[in-house]
Amino acid sequence: MKLTRLAYHYKVWGWQLNPVELTDLNLLLGASSVGKTQIIKAILDLKCLANGESPNGVAWEVEFTINDEIYRWLGETETVDPSSFSMAEIHLRPKILREQLFRGEQNLFERDRGVIYFQGVALPIKLPTRESLISLLQEDNHVAPIHSSFNKVVYKIEQVSQFTNTEWVHLDLAAEAYQTWAGLQGCDLPIYVKLAVAYHHLPDVFNEIKARFIELFPHVAEVKVDILTKNSHVAPSLYLREHGMTNWMPSSRISAGMLKSLIFIANLYLCDEGSVILIDEFENGLGVNCIDILSDMLIQDRDLQLIITSHHPYIINNVPMIYWKIVTRKGDVVTVKTAAELHLGDSKHEAFMQLLQLEEFTDGIINA
Repeated sequence: MKLTRLAYHYKVWGWQLNPVELTDLNLLLGASSVGKTQIIKAILDLKCLANGESPNGVAWEVEFTINDEIYRWLGETETVDPSSFSMAEIHLRPKILREQLFRGEQNLFERDRGVIYFQGVALPIKLPTRESLISLLQEDNHVAPIHSSFNKVVYKIEQVSQFTNTEWVHLDLAAEAYQTWAGLQGCDLPIYVKLAVAYHHLPDVFNEIKARFIELFPHVAEVKVDILTKNSHVAPSLYLREHGMTNWMPSSRISAGMLKSLIFIANLYLCDEGSVILIDEFENGLGVNCIDILSDMLIQDRDLQLIITSHHPYIINNVPMIYWKIVTRKGDVVTVKTAAELHLGDSKHEAFMQLLQLEEFTDGIINA
């Protein structure tokens, strides 16, 4: 899946994102508090909506492509005051007031005033009002690819703690993923389990990941993933050894930054084709040199989309300016502009120097 256009409105507190065009790589730039992180959260809300949740008081319109098909999904949830619920109702999610899904010009489904139309025909049954139609109709052949695609939205480094906490996974879940790199990418397993599978069954893949990791941390000599077993279940256990050391260092003694970097690299190599990777404040914990690996992976033509935020000069200067998205805010309304729209210089160096002096970048909050 590739997100191509997004507009979002948090009605409950007034924040609004004007439509923004998205590309394969998107570097969201701007001052603090302009809305970069909220854009990431809006995309995560879409994943939640596709999986049956209904955030309070939001409206959305998103365009995306799957296998060269163009889709547009839009909708709105009600705004509720949680204090207005009785104790028996407190678990209830907000209702979805309206929802539509288009494939090209074809209206696949529509929810309107309690009536649901599927390919133009009103459904004779009532469906839950607090769950999106993408979730409710996920078994349908037309909707299933959309539901599965939103589950390929990956947020930063969600699984770092799994290497430091014993997490038992049934061997049968991983067995079918052992055969090929593509099979491992496509299987529904946590990234730390995929990394263990690569170590034991796809050494060429693991060695590529390890080599990238050692590029960032040259004091590391070797990395391994042992398998602990208990009652036919398995738990990966990560170790590394530094130059000049004889003992292996367990994950509990590895710095958080090194673990995050390793899982980031593993995500790039082992996440499924069509994944959308979201990274907020790229430089925090990952290290600025990770941007070089990211650029290389795009050159290798992996079918990935990356949406990252940063204000670090090294990150900005090492991403082509066609991918810069400068975020500004006027009151509660957020607007995203490209380098071309801001008439930055023709050369990357000139554009970078102009960006650092640009009020939209240094301040970003425009007085209403």
